[in-house]
Amino acid sequence: GFLALADVLRQRVVPALQRVEDVHLVARPEDLLEVGEEALARVRPVRPDEPVWGRLRGGPLLELLARPPIAWTLGLSVAGAFVWQATASFLPAFLIEYHGYSEPLAGLLFSVYFAVQGLGQPALGSLSDRVDRYPAAALVLGLGGAGYTVLVVGAGEWMVGTGVVAAGMAMCWGAALLPKFMDHLDAEERSAGFGLIRSAYMVLGATGSVVTGAAADLLGWGPAFLGLAVLQGGMLLVLLCIIWTVRRDHPEPAVS
Repeated sequence: GFLALADVLRQRVVPALQRVEDVHLVARPEDLLEVGEEALARVRPVRPDEPVWGRLRGGPLLELLARPPIAWTLGLSVAGAFVWQATASFLPAFLIEYHGYSEPLAGLLFSVYFAVQGLGQPALGSLSDRVDRYPAAALVLGLGGAGYTVLVVGAGEWMVGTGVVAAGMAMCWGAALLPKFMDHLDAEERSAGFGLIRSAYMVLGATGSVVTGAAADLLGWGPAFLGLAVLQGGMLLVLLCIIWTVRRDHPEPAVS
């Protein structure tokens, strides 16, 4: 997102600013207004004759979500967002209440969880370009199922830390699955379609905090986090079934 914004500024705003001799010394309001108007004038609508709301008709949007490749990936994304939301909300509390860790140590492990995601997503995205989206996502979800299990049954800081790293890698799933949506959207569908898909899985996945919090209150932290491991195991099973079906229906030609 930051890189996209920087590119827009480079292409649209900087050329307009170059007309001002010294940006830091601009004092007249009319100069700033002129720069702003020129920058806006450079932004051209893609479909100037089509109303925005005209592209948001319910029937075509529901048809888009119902397409099998998109529907399967959307379901997986909802489950992934559910786990991410639950972990982001409760991992420090889980480490403190379940393992008895101090707040500084729990905060450190929580930081590691996010650092692993930041470092792992570019690597997973690159891997998904090489081996395809679903196999790459299956790899990290397998790590996640094991990692969340270790978080519950593991003893010792090193083992729990390993579980945190594996959980962080699992939450890189979006780097592999989200491009799958774009693979199945036409050029004219991508803006509104991808926005709809993201809204759908983020809204549904946001229930992860409520459900996991309720499970922790009723059953305890261990069962609540084991439930997240089971959910990722289910995601992995679905992915393996999809991969097997695709390879069965579209076998690779034999190399002579």
